[in-house]
Amino acid sequence: MFGKGEINIGGKLRSFKFGVNATSLFCKKRGITLKGFTELFNAGTMKSLDFAPEVVRDLFWACLADGARISKSEIDFDEFAVGDWMDEMAAGEKEKAFSIVSDGQPQAGENDEKKNTQENPTT
Repeated sequence: MFGKGEINIGGKLRSFKFGVNATSLFCKKRGITLKGFTELFNAGTMKSLDFAPEVVRDLFWACLADGARISKSEIDFDEFAVGDWMDEMAAGEKEKAFSIVSDGQPQAGENDEKKNTQENPTT
């Protein structure tokens, strides 16, 4: 379960990764548990933008911070810099970022399918 790519934000192309580490960073910053995260981001809702602006900003920050980690780049930004960058982002780049996050979310029934495969392996 992860999505990864590059987006043009903050004046340069940056790695953007949504996965376990970005989720952990986001949960820590927001003071929520994984259950709270799951309730906040039900599968398929990311593109609806039915969130407070700081939630989206903090999610972008977490994905950019994890992207910087995997690309061995300095994390030279905080959530407020990311918010400023988002103000100037092209619509296509925002859509790309939302798609990366959506691609990283488990789809409805995905865990059930994996569970069934583990319980009933084909031989």
